[in-house]
Amino acid sequence: MECDVDRIVSYVSCYSSTMGTREEAGNLFTRFVDELQSTLLSDRWRKVKEEPRINSIRSYTYADQESDAHIDIDLIALSDSYIVTIFGWRAIYPRVRGA
Repeated sequence: MECDVDRIVSYVSCYSSTMGTREEAGNLFTRFVDELQSTLLSDRWRKVKEEPRINSIRSYTYADQESDAHIDIDLIALSDSYIVTIFGWRAIYPRVRGA
């Protein structure tokens, strides 16, 4: 995975290497989803969307219930290969505790 941080827009983007088969990319996508679910705090983070986004075969969005930050993970078909992408977005309007 190759990742970049955009400090202006405040997000992290990660892209896998291209893979030749849908099965290989699907396995990587599943591993990342499993890792996210085991790592994220279950009382704060929830899977909120499973509908594929534009150009995606599979998509999941996880949202932090306290801050509105979210993580998008997608399996994308290119012309003759596949990639997995992960975007982490900070909360646009962070919530203040006790407000």
